[in-house]
Amino acid sequence: MTSKEKREAESLKPLEGDKKHNPTMKLLNQHLQHKPGVYGQKVLQIEGEIHEREVGINRLNSQQKATENEVVGLEQEIDLSCVCGMEAFKALIEQHFDEKKVIKVEHNGQIVQIYYL
Repeated sequence: MTSKEKREAESLKPLEGDKKHNPTMKLLNQHLQHKPGVYGQKVLQIEGEIHEREVGINRLNSQQKATENEVVGLEQEIDLSCVCGMEAFKALIEQHFDEKKVIKVEHNGQIVQIYYL
């Protein structure tokens, strides 16, 4: 097995450990799983490092750590190309951030910036 194949195999493993320590991602994933037609969105979450996940129905397909070129800090980028009910999604995210954060949400090609104090 080549190192590339090993990385691919690792990326397909369930991320149960992350869910335990990251209630926001767990809730986000639950939110997406119950939306009909939601599949393959990429979620970038920054809490010390970036996790890039393709969120599928009932499972996470991949994970990738931050590269040196990616900024690790207070910014989060969430690309949700076909989520219905952005207000419900924003409310879900809003409930789970205590610190000041900037979240960029890309929805149908438009970026919505939300600032939390």
